[in-house]
Amino acid sequence: MLKHKAYKFRIYPTTEQEILIAKTIGKGLSYSSCSKEISVLKQELDWLKEVDSTSVQNSVKHLAEAYDRFFNRRDDGGSLARFRSLDRMTQESSTS
Repeated sequence: MLKHKAYKFRIYPTTEQEILIAKTIGKGLSYSSCSKEISVLKQELDWLKEVDSTSVQNSVKHLAEAYDRFFNRRDDGGSLARFRSLDRMTQESSTS
């Protein structure tokens, strides 16, 4: 019979290490942090200028909500991602 062992460590970083950890990890994927990057990316990538800005913002919003639902695993019925057949694939486009 296999026995699984786990170790739990607590770290106490210095202020320099806390700053470095915050820079490394970042604030995560939130809608506000990703939407701020859209304008910067539009200047760098020409193909983003061709696309409607509201559709890009909606895509970022949907992506941020999906990450939140996946990693928070709320009790509102959210489940793990699953593979779907190509027969059920549909293209969606939404603009406000």
